Order: sequence, then structure tokens, then C-alpha cells
Amino acid sequence: MTPLKQIYETLKQAGIPVYFPGQHTGIGMTPYVVLREGETKPNGTNLTGTTAFELIAYAPIHNYTGLTGLTDLIRQALKPLVHIRPTGRVYGQGIESEYQMHRVILEYEAQRRL
Repeated sequence: MTPLKQIYETLKQAGIPVYFPGQHTGIGMTPYVVLREGETKPNGTNLTGTTAFELIAYAPIHNYTGLTGLTDLIRQALKPLVHIRPTGRVYGQGIESEYQMHRVILEYEAQRRL
């Protein structure tokens, strides 16, 4: 199973609503995650690389604490996946006014063959 699919299935099994880009539309009423595969960077001259994964967490604009709770759930759910690790990069905090949602992006990474 690919790292992308493993992240998706793990979040889903943890009861976290998770979508790929373009699957969730409209104004969000409850917290959810959009999972996106980022770029793969080669590791030196060998045949492996590191792929980034963005987990974009959303919570309704009236429920900022829901965003904190969601990011905590994400971290706990993914902890057992030892080959998929957090980079420590958390960015993109802000408000998606079009969807009336708070947003933050957590970055994870995994090694893969090129």
C-alpha cells in the first residue's frame, strides 16, 4: 500500500473525516482533513526519495478549538506509522473565508523508491 493510501486509511479508521483535493465542497459544518501528496525529492544519488504529504486540517470558523483537537487526533492516529513521520512543519494557519473555516497544514514525509 502506498504511503498516501496508508495515511488515508489510518485517518479514516481513526474516525477522522478525510478527503482528497476536490472531494469536499461547500461550507464545512464539522472538522475534516484534506490529504495531498506533495513533491518527491531524491536522496543523493541512490534510488530513493522523500515524499511530502500535506494534511490540511479545517474546522468551522465558530469552533477554533475544534482545529486544535483535530490536529491532536491526526498526530495520535499517525504515530503508529513509523515509516511516515512528521517533519515538524506546521504552516498555513488562517481562515478560508469562502468556506468559513479555520485552516492549518501539517506536513509529513515518507521514503520511497524512485
